[in-house]
Amino acid sequence: MKGYTEKAIERQAALYRSSVFRSSVSNALGRARAEIENFMKPMLEAGCIPQAKSGMPPASAVWADAAMILVAHAGRQQRPASVVRVTTRLCSLPHQLDVGRGRGQASPLDSLGMELAELLRRLGASESGVLATTRTPVQIMWSEGGTALFATIDYAGGRKRIFSDMRLPAPLGGLAGNWDFVQLPTVGGTLLSAESLASFAGIFRTKTDPAPSDPDESPTNSDPKVKP
Repeated sequence: MKGYTEKAIERQAALYRSSVFRSSVSNALGRARAEIENFMKPMLEAGCIPQAKSGMPPASAVWADAAMILVAHAGRQQRPASVVRVTTRLCSLPHQLDVGRGRGQASPLDSLGMELAELLRRLGASESGVLATTRTPVQIMWSEGGTALFATIDYAGGRKRIFSDMRLPAPLGGLAGNWDFVQLPTVGGTLLSAESLASFAGIFRTKTDPAPSDPDESPTNSDPKVKP
């Protein structure tokens, strides 16, 4: 299968609108259901998800969706326009550098969204829900007034991967591996624990089928029910 059919895309959108899915996200991230709905609705209306609409292969699109939903949660925005703008901006953060002496992870992907999608995919594929190659946590952070955005991912062995839309200074001597940390000008942020990441990834590993039970939540008058 090269890509999603129009029917499959509608079904995926119906899943994201469903009460079952949003309750699962609420439980995984420890956030109120109303708050989940607050950022899911504008993301769907703006066409940010499902990303299968862009022609992305199904195996990649679902994890790209997962990364975008996770980032929307971490961005903590309230107004619909801000949810879409900040989430898109965070997912587009370029990789800046790795610090720490550990071997860390494989070569970085181009953006935070791509890196998180791959991290969640590997978590979802892990039978234990944990990865030997990452200790996490993932942090999403911002500077005063949101003029600059940052994200870090801690990998096993002491390696930290840094993403930002602010150009960070080059390490002394040109070797980031000689640095244990980089001081970032942050004033707030969200920490995503290893446990919440594993729980969240598990939602996207679950197969779903449509079942008529929640007509108000789904444009196809169905509410996807979860099955093992």
